[in-house]
Amino acid sequence: MKKYLFFIFLFISSIQIFGECTLLCNIRYFKRVYHPPIPDSYVETKTLGRQKIFGTGKEGYYENTWSNTYTINVKFYSGYELNELYEQSGLDNNSIVAMVNWDNGGTSIILINKWITKLKYIDEKEIKYNNATGERITKIDGYDKDGIYWEINLQ
Repeated sequence: MKKYLFFIFLFISSIQIFGECTLLCNIRYFKRVYHPPIPDSYVETKTLGRQKIFGTGKEGYYENTWSNTYTINVKFYSGYELNELYEQSGLDNNSIVAMVNWDNGGTSIILINKWITKLKYIDEKEIKYNNATGERITKIDGYDKDGIYWEINLQ
């Protein structure tokens, strides 16, 4: 009986070792969209010959814009948790990381800016933080490995 209780205790303890925090959030990312050049267009007339149509022949350019806003579950981890899970030390143990699993099988991993934790295993209370004046933090941001800027709005 004691062995049985010991194994139950070990199982419950192992579940709590890796404590992810999942919150429903609105997220979007900042992107640069490339618009390719548009060639000059002409019209042929009998009297004037070949004439360029006004407003055509634009050069290619980039446009800075926000993506659609997605409402999705976002998992938050401390750097310590991820280093321990993947047996690496690539992240600062005090960093906060957001992980988004997309329906198409892709994953976005976002390192949160200007915000650290002293906890080894992050929890909801740490993410739904109130600052020194008592105001609730509702928006956090960060960059993924490709340098894309993300904005996460907590609900």
